[in-house]
Amino acid sequence: MNEGFLKFTVLQNYTDEEDFIHFALNAGSNKWSSYMEFYGNSTIFKEFAKKLKNFPKNKEVIFELGKRGNDPKFGNIKWAHYIYLRFYCYDAVGHVAIDVIMDNNGDNLPVKKMAQFSILSEVASVNELGEKLTNWKILETSDLAWETKTPTSYTA
Repeated sequence: MNEGFLKFTVLQNYTDEEDFIHFALNAGSNKWSSYMEFYGNSTIFKEFAKKLKNFPKNKEVIFELGKRGNDPKFGNIKWAHYIYLRFYCYDAVGHVAIDVIMDNNGDNLPVKKMAQFSILSEVASVNELGEKLTNWKILETSDLAWETKTPTSYTA
């Protein structure tokens, strides 16, 4: 059963000048989805991928980019975006949840855009995402799509 997905896309590659890439992340469950653009480099997912491949040895795996609201470390400058993906087992038999938060850090509606939801998965599927991210040739292939796999016998 497919419960959700993550799709990483390279929108613009500036690596001719420096290692700077414009990405998009589209994440969704069977009822919710969100899309956000962000910037990073060609190794942005390297440590994240390694931890996902070893999950659940790592009790939880977090990919966090940006900060919510103002960042005191940078003179209270507001980040343009915040992305948070947290992978963890939510029960004793190894069912996995992925908490997704995407926030554009806008001040008020209608500029403010924020989504928060969870995607269900299983350990083998999370390990597969880690393998896919490890092998993704960002400079050669623009998209990496992953769909969760979940047993049909449970719901959260």
